[in-house]
Amino acid sequence: MLRLKEIREQRGISQGQLGKAFGLSVSTISMYEAGKREPSLETVVKFADYFNVPVEYLIGQERSVSYSEHFRRNVAFVMETHDSADWEAWAENGGNYGRLERIVEGHSPLYLDDACEIADELRESIADLIKDPDAPPSEESPGEDDTTPRDDREREFIRLLRAADEVHRRLAEEILQAAVRKEQTAKTGN
Repeated sequence: MLRLKEIREQRGISQGQLGKAFGLSVSTISMYEAGKREPSLETVVKFADYFNVPVEYLIGQERSVSYSEHFRRNVAFVMETHDSADWEAWAENGGNYGRLERIVEGHSPLYLDDACEIADELRESIADLIKDPDAPPSEESPGEDDTTPRDDREREFIRLLRAADEVHRRLAEEILQAAVRKEQTAKTGN
């Protein structure tokens, strides 16, 4: 299987752990990864479910990562940009940070109902959470309502802004508003 080793290593799972999860020996997993033995279709489907990827991706017929991988990366970004007080309040309201970490790290499968529940709990749009975080902005939907970070610099800026105290947030907002007004004035010539 072309991508079994790749995805297993990405998730930090040993051949022994994977074998144990499926009742297979380390040598069987090794042979699958080396292409010396082919798993049954049923086993391929179980591996795909376990790693929460399409079968096509696992066998090398789909080149892009799945929506669940985008979801994991975007949720990880949300997790790192919120301060601990946000997470404490979230936990007090029934949020399970450990479960969220396991899903983001790929140690727990991600199902649609989990993704919807997590999006609701984080007060984020499911559509925003499954977007490719590295994709360029869409030409069809540019605009001031686009709140998805476009690159690492924008992500870092948002992280810093969220970590700042209220006084510094207001100061940053005033500086940005002045810069936008100056840019707009320069464009219109007024």
